[in-house]
Amino acid sequence: MGGLPAMLLALLVSGPSAAARLQDAADLVRTALTGPFAAFRGVQRAEAATDSGLVRSQVRVQADGRGRVRREYVGGPANGTVLLQLPDATYRRDGSGEWLQLPASRDMPAGERTRLLLASYRVEAGPRARLLGRPCVPLRILPRHAGRPSRRIWLDPSTGVSLRDDLWAPDGRLLSSTAFTELTLGPQPETTFAAPPEHAHPRVVGPGSYQPVASAREAEERTGLPVPVPGRLPPGFRVVQHGVMEAGSGRLLPAVRLSDGLAAVSIFRRGRGPGLGRGSGRSALHLQPSPGTVVLAWESPTANYLLVGDLSANELLRVARSLP
Repeated sequence: MGGLPAMLLALLVSGPSAAARLQDAADLVRTALTGPFAAFRGVQRAEAATDSGLVRSQVRVQADGRGRVRREYVGGPANGTVLLQLPDATYRRDGSGEWLQLPASRDMPAGERTRLLLASYRVEAGPRARLLGRPCVPLRILPRHAGRPSRRIWLDPSTGVSLRDDLWAPDGRLLSSTAFTELTLGPQPETTFAAPPEHAHPRVVGPGSYQPVASAREAEERTGLPVPVPGRLPPGFRVVQHGVMEAGSGRLLPAVRLSDGLAAVSIFRRGRGPGLGRGSGRSALHLQPSPGTVVLAWESPTANYLLVGDLSANELLRVARSLP
């Protein structure tokens, strides 16, 4: 038995103290997913897995506590890169000094994402600790189903700042880790978060051009094709977003995003498959496990698909086999 029924049964058996612990954990997870609600500046040590091993960087971070965050990489391969996250857009400036507006995204509300996550993951709040002299609560987010990632967050509940955040792949490999080495609370200059007065809108094609839309109907109306919804969703997953992407030819194609609150799968339709009219077999054209993601190109009798997810390769393959 998994998901919410198992959690409710545990509450009935364990009594009110278990319910209180679950509510505390849910509130802490919601706070972590919402992001910092206090203004600050700080320095992070960041590590990210690549094919050649962990890459380490240092990042200067400034936040206003209202959803605006500026990150500047001052070490590692991304040295000089600036990411500016605003409520309605995200911008990147590389070493050339040119600002680019990144493709739009639309995250689930923190409350909705928390409910989805708690159905598929166990959340354990450890004893309170201290990092950088600040009180924090270690949170372990552990999957209830095989083939899912796991995460550990050291959350400062008084500010909403994740003082440390580690993410592991389904096979136990460390995918990323960020940890503050310096943190100072206080208002930041308003100019820090000013949107660039001029920025380029580069033409991006493929998955990087993904744009969310309001509904499956809108995606189908804009592309003239059905959205690629699989017949089998992994346990705990549901459709959380529809979108479109631009192909190299300039044509718009439909896409869909699935999530269980932590793990996610994006499915992009890539047009008619070469097998059309030649039988009903399906074949995996390309399966590439890489740090943090698995990429699967899949051919069916009627369409080609690209699946990108942070599930195990076997789990992603089962999703692909259920596509029309």
